Amino acid sequence: MVPRIQDGPAKNKRRNSKALRCPHCQTRLVRLAPQQGIAERLLGFLTIYPIRCQLCAHRFLTFHGKPGFLPQRNFQRLRVGFLVWFRSTLTKTSSPGVQGTLADLSIGGGRVECKVRPPKGSRLRLQIEISDDQAPVEVEEAVVRTHTRQGIGLAFTRFKGEEKRRIGRIIHERLSPARSHGVQGRSPERPSALG
Repeated sequence: MVPRIQDGPAKNKRRNSKALRCPHCQTRLVRLAPQQGIAERLLGFLTIYPIRCQLCAHRFLTFHGKPGFLPQRNFQRLRVGFLVWFRSTLTKTSSPGVQGTLADLSIGGGRVECKVRPPKGSRLRLQIEISDDQAPVEVEEAVVRTHTRQGIGLAFTRFKGEEKRRIGRIIHERLSPARSHGVQGRSPERPSALG
């Protein structure tokens, strides 16, 4: 039996027992994703839609059962307000780089509010200050995709070590119904140099 996407609180608890989960990481933090290609558009007529896990980024198809609105983004963006430092991946200096504020975060990227706007396509290295008692999250490579009035939109393309899982934990804490409140913004101070 193919699980169905839930649209809200179920009236019947038996139907609710088959809540959609990511087949890769088993979380329920999944959402409809944009269709890719002609095959997925054709499957859409049968109400088979793409789903994207918000934690591990796994993408899969499932039967929805009724026509649905498909978003333009793969990942839900969370407002976070973390301090971030970035510099070009080509820079060999030990300087932390330019300071900004990571306003929105998803497992696939984020929006940084900053005064300096590197050109689209630039590859950056990031340090994201999550809290005073945790080491910064290091994104080994992020590509500048868009420019906004306040800053830049980034797509995360490569992480250092287990850093993608750390971002996944932050997202899980904030998206889960019984959220923990341990993640706080960090006070502005210079981080250690990006490695």
